[in-house]
Amino acid sequence: MKNVHTHNRLQAAKAMAILACAFLAFCALCSPACAGGVKTGDIVFAANAQDQWNLWVIEPETKYLSQLTRTTQTERFPAVRPGGKHIAYVSGRKQIRIMDSLTGEADTVNLPLGIYAQPTWAPAGFELAFVEYTAVPADAAEIFSIKKEGDIFRLPEKITKFPPMMTFPSYSPDGKLMACASFKRDPVLGVIEEIIVIDLKTGSQSQLTHDGADSFFPVWSPDGSKLAYTSNLEGNFDIWAVSYPKGEKTRLTRSPSYDGEPSWSPDGSRIAFISSRSGHREIWTIDAGGADSRQVTELKSTCSHPCWVK
Repeated sequence: MKNVHTHNRLQAAKAMAILACAFLAFCALCSPACAGGVKTGDIVFAANAQDQWNLWVIEPETKYLSQLTRTTQTERFPAVRPGGKHIAYVSGRKQIRIMDSLTGEADTVNLPLGIYAQPTWAPAGFELAFVEYTAVPADAAEIFSIKKEGDIFRLPEKITKFPPMMTFPSYSPDGKLMACASFKRDPVLGVIEEIIVIDLKTGSQSQLTHDGADSFFPVWSPDGSKLAYTSNLEGNFDIWAVSYPKGEKTRLTRSPSYDGEPSWSPDGSRIAFISSRSGHREIWTIDAGGADSRQVTELKSTCSHPCWVK
């Protein structure tokens, strides 16, 4: 009888261990609450895995990967609030939502009916900028911001006025400036986008690049001395850096593939970006001078908009 009881206890312990392992595996893959949320140094991004856009997070050194959202909605353009607790993103019918990375709970930001994209947090974490697109009476894009007081966002305030179309807002590290891309169509050259810097106090604008090319997606370095951006200035889309305020440019990638959508590491030593050099648009990193390319994701799916958590 004693042997029977011992056997039963061993079988029960084994069953509990199996259940515990399964639960931990499920948490790691499915639940941001189980994974401990998102932290500084992680890279949050969107990926079209299994023909569905969702948000993911990866540790670039260990390559530990977790899926943050699992919905039937298209979820893209993640922007992580400094510290990692909240993630703003665009979901479904182009509405902005904010998710608690620890619990996975998300709420839609109360904005007028419209088409929204490219949210980005101000450094202090109490202001969110975004782009609103309109199609009537003409294609237009303007940048707005909303400030948060407690748990409530105030009414949106317009930062840019159409024309021209302004896209891809990025706050400077001190929150006093905003970089963005000014968009126009040239009858000979096609799409022309240049990097613009806006003084948020005075509203004055200065043009930082004069590429006469499709130069867009500017992001400030952590020390505010330069911006990384995407450009086809020399024929292929690559990552470039431009100093501020001098406007001196450096080409950082030289692959025949698509390289774009940069994001700086918290210490400014590396840049994450999207590259198709492996056959799929995956996340790669390079050092700030353009050397030491490393592939981070291996999803064999289309990834986009990496956001290195500050």
